[in-house]
Amino acid sequence: MGNVTYYPAQKLTVGGTEINLVQSADVDFSISRQDVFEFGNLYAIDNIQVEPPTANLNFSYILASGINNHTLLDLNDFDTLLADVAGKQYVLSGAGALTIPSGLISSYAVEASVGNLPTVTISVQALDATYTAGTPTYPAGSINNNNVIRPDEITVTIGANTFECRSFSFSLDIPREYVNKLGALTPIANILSGPPKVTVEAEIILRDNANPKFANNAKNNITIACGNITYSVTDAKIANFTSNTTLDDIQVASITLDAPVKSNASITIGG
Repeated sequence: MGNVTYYPAQKLTVGGTEINLVQSADVDFSISRQDVFEFGNLYAIDNIQVEPPTANLNFSYILASGINNHTLLDLNDFDTLLADVAGKQYVLSGAGALTIPSGLISSYAVEASVGNLPTVTISVQALDATYTAGTPTYPAGSINNNNVIRPDEITVTIGANTFECRSFSFSLDIPREYVNKLGALTPIANILSGPPKVTVEAEIILRDNANPKFANNAKNNITIACGNITYSVTDAKIANFTSNTTLDDIQVASITLDAPVKSNASITIGG
């Protein structure tokens, strides 16, 4: 009987290079089929595939300085990311290898809060996934240059003010749609179905010396510094603002800002 494989024997690679500090990874591969029946027959005649298969990879990793996971995924250059129609090969190895040959990123999000480490979550779309059995290996060494970013190394700037925050999230959505045709069960393209969009949410502590632009149509440049990694977006407008005050707590506000990505210069993930 084989050994059960757990996290020390697993790793996630993209294009043959390992993604560091991965915390979770899952692959969902599904094929839509339709049962075919006829009058006078109790049992199904066939079970036919009517739509292309879909494969989705979701994984998360802890944000750290000195690790260019975002560069490895082409998130440091938005034009390059959107121009890539072939995708990248993702391999989740452990008790064998689960391979996605051509995955395209559909969403990217980083979240941080008081008492927790900042964590990135990524979703990848693909059309195929294969599994090859194998023997897990347990590495003898350890990964270096993993300077995990602490909550006290994070600042959130909205407009001209840097706020004291309890939590934040930076979410990038890249809507994609498969183009299908009759006579083929493999899509002929995976295209953008709308403009990419960035949403920033933050729970900020209100003070009398901070004057953010919370007017309906005001444009705000947002910068989130996480160690040496910087997230920035231009011309974000407020979508929601909620002020909360209770007897046993200070006054805080939850703010949500949205910004359509207009160009490569309007969004930055780098460092």
